[in-house]
Parts: sequence; C-alpha cells; structure tokens
Amino acid sequence: MMPHQPFEEWLLAAHDLSPAEAAKLEAHLRFCSSCRALAAGWAEAERRLETAPLLVPEEGFAGRWQATLAAREVAQRRWQAWLLLGLALAGALALAVLLGWQALSALLSPAHAAVSLLQVMVWVAAAVAAAQQVGLVLVRSLAALVPPGLWIALVVGAAALISLWLITMSRYAIQGVRQ
Repeated sequence: MMPHQPFEEWLLAAHDLSPAEAAKLEAHLRFCSSCRALAAGWAEAERRLETAPLLVPEEGFAGRWQATLAAREVAQRRWQAWLLLGLALAGALALAVLLGWQALSALLSPAHAAVSLLQVMVWVAAAVAAAQQVGLVLVRSLAALVPPGLWIALVVGAAALISLWLITMSRYAIQGVRQ
C-alpha cells in the first residue's frame, strides 16, 4: 500500500506548492490511482462551484425575515413574562401557605407563637453576634498579614472604581442610554 500523506493534503490545500512539492505530487499521481481519483473529483467540484449560477433571494426576503425575527422576539418576551409571572405566583403561594400555617398555629396557641417568635429573635441576634466576631477575627488576621502599602493601594483602587462607577451612572442618568 502506498502512503498518501502529504499528497492528499497538497491536493486539497488552498496554497501554492513549492516546485519540489509539485514535482513530488506529480510523481505520486502517476502511480497512485486513489490520489488521481481524488484530484479529478476535487477539480470537478471546484469547476462546478465556479460555474454554478448565483442564486438571488426572492423578492421581499429581507422584509419577511425581519418580520419573522420581530415576531420571535415578541414571542420570547411574552414567554419570559409568563414565566416570571408564574414564578412570582408560585413564590407568593408558597409564602401565603407558610404565613397561613404560622397564623393558624398562632390562633391555636398564642403562647406557642410568642415563644417561637422570641426564639427566632434570639437566634437572629446570636447569629449576628457570631458573624460580627468572625468578621473581627478575619479583619485582625488580614491586617497583620497585609502590609500597610498594600492596604493603601487597595483603598485607592476601590475608591477609583467607585468613582468610575458613580461617574458612569450619573452620565447614564443625565444623558440616558442611547440605542
């Protein structure tokens, strides 16, 4: 079996071959019927592509396409609105069920409801205090690890980003977003 590489690639390549490559390809084509068939098929395909008539779209194609695109966008917006409405209704229903359950339990046992509310308030206060302690430990640890020059650079960088954001938002608020 005769090797076909790189001859198959050279036959199908869009670049010009060097004289040495062209000579090797011609010598290979004299002995290889498979590559000769590939070369003939490729030449026929190129000839057909070059002689094929250019097709022009039917009259009004662009208008029909733009109308279809606009209809798809409207349908997509409508679907997104229904999805958002459905999710909002599902969330409202879940909230209503939970609040109804709480109201029912409060009506059945006001003392139990008061104790539950007090437990939640104590839990929230404890969670806030614990988060505050964790935050203080992290800040103190970071303050010891990061040199003062880097803190200054971080603060200046954050101030620059905040200033840039404020300028951008004020320009959009004053000038509006142009399409």
